[in-house]
Amino acid sequence: MIKTLHVKFYLFLSLTLIALNGFAQDPNLYQTWYLYSMESEFDTTTVSDFDPPIVPTLIIDASLNFSGQGACDTFNGSFSYSDPEELLIVANSSNTETTCGFYEDEFEIEYFGYLSSGHHMTYIITNDADGYQTLLLHGATFTTLTYRNIALSTPSILKDDFSFSLHPNPTTNKLSIDYDNDTNDLNLTLYSSTGTVIFKNRSFQNDIDVSNLANGLYFMELTSTKGRIVRKFVKQ
Repeated sequence: MIKTLHVKFYLFLSLTLIALNGFAQDPNLYQTWYLYSMESEFDTTTVSDFDPPIVPTLIIDASLNFSGQGACDTFNGSFSYSDPEELLIVANSSNTETTCGFYEDEFEIEYFGYLSSGHHMTYIITNDADGYQTLLLHGATFTTLTYRNIALSTPSILKDDFSFSLHPNPTTNKLSIDYDNDTNDLNLTLYSSTGTVIFKNRSFQNDIDVSNLANGLYFMELTSTKGRIVRKFVKQ
């Protein structure tokens, strides 16, 4: 009887250690990552080349569930983990299917394909000189997805004779707008990532409450007698 109990105890201990090892990932993995580039054996896609700009993301939580944004579509799923190879294996995934436009649609087919069920990849996280981090996901077919935990800079989509900036970006509750003091007759329009008008405001304040917006990518348009500028921001 005692021998049987010992066997059961050691079996329980072994299974426990295996389970713990199965979740021994770097805790820095669990955060929001912004895609900077996709590199394959034959081609490289650089996100900053898109015009109008897009903000593709990958959000990973401690349960290895993931979600994110492509060009205009969203996706979600879950990883399993293989130790000691440090392999992330896509256990399941799904995505929405909005028509974004030819260039963006082609991008999403490739991006979502890397995160489709059955695909596996190794990962490397490095600390950068500017205080942020880079995540590299290396696939089995000579592919590399490069992410950072800071969004790409947000240049204006249309440049004109006046300027404005949005901060903080990404934001959770409040968005502050800084613009030229000598700019008159400003009109503000907020768009979703698919181009739907969320609201228009002719007499807005410098601070806008965005806490009620769903998480995702948005575009803010300011027009005046001097022209029109559109900038993007991310609500988290």
